[in-house]
Amino acid sequence: MENGFGINEDKEKKERKQQQKTIVKEKEKSQSSKEKNIIYHCFQGKLQISTDYQNRKQPLKSDQELQSSSSSSSQTSNITHTNKHFLILSLDIPPAPLFTEDSGINEENRSIIPQVPLPLLLAKYDGSTKQIGHLGEAISYRITQFPKYLILHFNRFIRNQFFVEKNPTIINFPVKGLDLSEYGLSNDRVVYDLVANIAHEGSQEEGKFTVHVLNKAQEKWYAIQDLNVEEIIAQKVVVSTAYLQIYERKI
Repeated sequence: MENGFGINEDKEKKERKQQQKTIVKEKEKSQSSKEKNIIYHCFQGKLQISTDYQNRKQPLKSDQELQSSSSSSSQTSNITHTNKHFLILSLDIPPAPLFTEDSGINEENRSIIPQVPLPLLLAKYDGSTKQIGHLGEAISYRITQFPKYLILHFNRFIRNQFFVEKNPTIINFPVKGLDLSEYGLSNDRVVYDLVANIAHEGSQEEGKFTVHVLNKAQEKWYAIQDLNVEEIIAQKVVVSTAYLQIYERKI
């Protein structure tokens, strides 16, 4: 009898432990789901991607379907529209100019860091600017839903066949009043203010990342690098080599 009771007690303990593990897993799953929902609610937007296959280099599997279509416009039949959610918008920086001894550029001008305005990079998402795909197809992007917080990532580091290069080009961006109204489908105004900026200072090999954060209550900017925190003026944020930015929607 004692052995029977002992077996039952061990079985009950195992069942209780299993139930506790199940409860913990459910709580962790629920917490993870809530965290994901918060992230998506704050940072998720939506893009419309239009792909024109008219000038593609090789046929697609759906060519027979396109050719048998009764559509009156062959150009329209070659264009597909898809919607895709995003958390980050990636922006390509134009290659920095290369100066050689034979280019006629003096030493003073060679040391000038190239600059490019942010709207020029954002033109990628205006719905009309074309990007050429691997097969020669023309791809355009249009923002159909703007997030509460917009994250911009600048493709500053380029990997070639031998090593990774850093593009030193300065991005000219506003700290306040970034107007993105023209990039949406509706006529609603869309305006963002910068709240955080991550910059990479120095060379690719020895450079460091610096985080610029806005204290909204005080309207002051702070630079953070490792354990060092110091107050800075907004002009220092603007002239930094921005790598990633977070904008908060105001309108």
